[in-house]
Amino acid sequence: MKKGGASAPPFSIARSMCEYAFMRTTIELPDALFRELKAQTGREGISLKEFVTEAVREKLADGPSRRPTVPPLALPLIPKGRFPGLQSVTNEEVERLLWDEKLPR
Repeated sequence: MKKGGASAPPFSIARSMCEYAFMRTTIELPDALFRELKAQTGREGISLKEFVTEAVREKLADGPSRRPTVPPLALPLIPKGRFPGLQSVTNEEVERLLWDEKLPR
């Protein structure tokens, strides 16, 4: 209870949706870029929030980044019988060997 005997207002879905409809975040920008941003929003007569929201929406609408993606690395496969001295080891044996190395003796 609050002072004066007044209790908190009852929970409402509408109220909780309003409180969590937006995510607050902090963005660090170089000073020169921030000054340019403030000047642009002033010229357009919109808030910084509106400008950044629109810019992010436009960037996301462009689709995935156009940067070249690095393909996942694939382990080389060694054909069976190619190296006669090579021992075949199961996944369970590899796991056991790894655990044996980590355990203090």
